[in-house]
Amino acid sequence: LLKGPGKFFFETDLYTTKFFNLENDDIEKYLFGKIDTDGAAAISAMASPDWMREIHPHIINYYEYMDAQRLRTPKGLNWLTKVIKPTSYNELLLKMLEVRRMHCTMWAEASMEIVSANDSTVKFIVSDNPVTFYNSVFYPGNMQCSFPFDPGIELKGTRTLFPLALNHCAVL
Repeated sequence: LLKGPGKFFFETDLYTTKFFNLENDDIEKYLFGKIDTDGAAAISAMASPDWMREIHPHIINYYEYMDAQRLRTPKGLNWLTKVIKPTSYNELLLKMLEVRRMHCTMWAEASMEIVSANDSTVKFIVSDNPVTFYNSVFYPGNMQCSFPFDPGIELKGTRTLFPLALNHCAVL
């Protein structure tokens, strides 16, 4: 039984499909399990002092992990629901599998900078929705950015912000 704030920020069986009343958690077990394992090594390399050298064997896993973090969150699934209008939760999850990696090419072609908060008392926030698209043209109250939407990654000037740890954030 969850207590405290955790009970409000927890969803069971978020990636479980159900066919003929049989539940299947293969998406979490086989896909996201591997992405999380490989992504942990990539994030560790990215947050290291010599990140430009250490990230090379992990770069594909880094982008794939970021994309998973963008799409598999409740906000990402809500966004996908509004865009593709699935007829069932199973269809939503299957569509998520089809479009995963959709941001990877844009990120791979972007310039990347790792910013540090080592010398600051204010740190980066790592949340359940860690990938943020920011574009200075779109103020927070802009109708095109109402939940679950963000400025499009394809728009000129859109930045992707991805906190790696309390002291490091990637900006693409």
